[in-house]
Amino acid sequence: MSRRRRHHGLTLLEILLVLALLVIIGAVAAPAIGRFVQTQRLRDSANLIRGEWSRARVQAMKSGRIHVFRYEPAGRQYVVDYWMAADDQLEAGDDREVVTPEIDSPWDAEKLPEGIRFLLGQTEEGAEQRLDVAEAPAETGINSGAGWSPPILFYSDGTTSDADIVLVNKRNTAIRISLRGLTGIGTVSDTFRLDNTATEAP
Repeated sequence: MSRRRRHHGLTLLEILLVLALLVIIGAVAAPAIGRFVQTQRLRDSANLIRGEWSRARVQAMKSGRIHVFRYEPAGRQYVVDYWMAADDQLEAGDDREVVTPEIDSPWDAEKLPEGIRFLLGQTEEGAEQRLDVAEAPAETGINSGAGWSPPILFYSDGTTSDADIVLVNKRNTAIRISLRGLTGIGTVSDTFRLDNTATEAP
């Protein structure tokens, strides 16, 4: 005569212990997952800017016109457009309202993803001196310096300004994007930590 096996269900105490264990594991893992997601978003943002630089360089070579990249220091906005000289606007009869790019600007400024901002940047000294007198920028619109970084220029021969830009997220993790003028190639660094003072907005 075979014995019947007795099947026991989980008791309420066992279920509560399992749930408590899952909560503890989730609490420990959540910060690490959050850091990973934010770091990946920072890398994606850096690759986005590098891609914008690459497209601006190609457009400059195709069109034969200098293109310019500018960004909002300590902000999220950036703009890529051709370098508008005062004579260019008169000859083209461009009647659109030309203003310094802002959130509601007709220049259609792009934005970095939420939580990512431009920290600082450096361009080669005298980049604007490579422009001919006829190409002198109009002191309006994207060519004006009000509230925007110095221009990063992309020339029709494939060369560019030398530039370094640092992006930072809310966790003070940063990444550097570099542009080498002779080759026009952009590179992205590994992420690194910044101290609190380095991330304060000017």
